[in-house]
Amino acid sequence: MMSRIEQVISDIEAYLDDCKFQPFSNTKIIVDKDQLEDMLAELRLKTPEEIKKYQKIINNKEAILNDAKEQADAILDAAKVQTEELINEHEIMQRAYAQANQLIEQATAQAQSILDNATEDANSIRMGAVAYTDDMLSKLQYIIEHSIKDNKEKYMYQTSWGMTTRIIGAMIMTHSDYHGLVLPPNIAPTKVTIIPIGKNNTEVLEKSYIIARSLKLEGITCSVDDSEKSPGFRFAEAEMRGIPVRIEIGPRDLENNKCVLVRRDTLEKIEVSLENVVEEVIKLLLEIQNSMYLRAKIRRDSMTKSVLTLEEMKALSEKENGFIKAYWCGNRSCEDKIKEEAGITSRCIPFDGDNHDGKCLVCGSPAKHLVYWGKQY
Repeated sequence: MMSRIEQVISDIEAYLDDCKFQPFSNTKIIVDKDQLEDMLAELRLKTPEEIKKYQKIINNKEAILNDAKEQADAILDAAKVQTEELINEHEIMQRAYAQANQLIEQATAQAQSILDNATEDANSIRMGAVAYTDDMLSKLQYIIEHSIKDNKEKYMYQTSWGMTTRIIGAMIMTHSDYHGLVLPPNIAPTKVTIIPIGKNNTEVLEKSYIIARSLKLEGITCSVDDSEKSPGFRFAEAEMRGIPVRIEIGPRDLENNKCVLVRRDTLEKIEVSLENVVEEVIKLLLEIQNSMYLRAKIRRDSMTKSVLTLEEMKALSEKENGFIKAYWCGNRSCEDKIKEEAGITSRCIPFDGDNHDGKCLVCGSPAKHLVYWGKQY
């Protein structure tokens, strides 16, 4: 903003520029003496006032500078305090992280120690149980050997009806298909697998684990396949492993409050509401167990034929696969003849195989057993 002195000087300069030159001169001008004197008089009057004003500003300069310096120092002090607080907070966080890591390491070591002790205890119990069982069996054999009517020592023998690789192989051949295993629910290690669909969808994943926990509370073994593999790969893997029921759930299913149950035995898909999923799974597992048993029984019965003579047995064994029911007198010679001529051997004698009035298909004498015969592969 222009001061009054600068304004008067500017007016004088403008006035001089507007004055006319004297005749025959380029440097001298004609001025109005009174007007010029008035301007100079005003300049003289204003000069002391402006000088005082500037002097006051000069005198206040130090105070203004000191005030600005104080404000700047205050800002710097506040910045230093805030910086120290941030540094302290960072140090606290670092200490917290260090303490957390130390706690995790201690917990891991404690858990491993507990696991090692439990394993050692379990091995001790197992070895003790084995020793106890061996001792009991030896005592049992001694008792049986010396309790025969004629009071003579005789060695006992028995057939093993335990779970063997043959039974496992028979189960696989009976139920499985080209997709892989088909396990009956009653013996499947994992009865249900849940496959969440939708990458990194936390809501679907949380619901999957809620369903899994609910199934486990009902005694149903269950797993959640939340791996990075594609849904199709996980579906095929579950089918290959023979898991009886597969539960598929995705974002759209969650919005509609439903999920899909897939039977392994028939690959049928069934939509159910999320509120009833546990009850529906329980019913479906029972249905799968019964239907698999019924299908296997119907197939076995359809492939089991009865014959009365050795010639009928030979003709049937050459034409069809399966079991052949026939009477047998119990003599080893007749069994050897069946094996020699028909190429088949006895497979088993059913529990009701002694209640009959038939005749041996080889010698014609009264039969002692009704036997299931078949080829040995």
